[in-house]
Amino acid sequence: MPTHRHWPLAVHLSLLFGFSMLIFGLWMLPVLLVGYPYVLPSFHEQAQVFVDTGMLPTGSGRLATLIVWWLHSFMSWQNIIGWSAVSAAVFAAGLVPWWFSVWRIFDTKIAWLSTVILSLLPMYWIEALRLSGYSFALFFLFLGFALFLVLWPRS
Repeated sequence: MPTHRHWPLAVHLSLLFGFSMLIFGLWMLPVLLVGYPYVLPSFHEQAQVFVDTGMLPTGSGRLATLIVWWLHSFMSWQNIIGWSAVSAAVFAAGLVPWWFSVWRIFDTKIAWLSTVILSLLPMYWIEALRLSGYSFALFFLFLGFALFLVLWPRS
């Protein structure tokens, strides 16, 4: 049996997809057992103001406000567990470009180790359940890292 370094990228990506689903379930387990998250999601209030007034907030978080506004068509504002699940899913999806970026810079062992450590950090766990600008910001930041590393040799 080949070692993890010699597995094809498709195997690593399928394992990463499974790990993302597993960590999503681990993050959501306390929310599902208790019935509500430890920190109530508050970012959707800006999207509610956008729905009511048609005006985007003047501070940061305009893109996240538009994303939450778009997601509102699929779930109600009162679905606190659903909004926590959206935030956790975005964080879990952000682990994929994170792994890819670390893999491009180092190797598979470092990529897996850093991904597991990152996903189990207490601060990351709390932010994963709280619908805030961090979930979308970190997803797009990690995606930007990955795209930079893909396009860097070409330019």
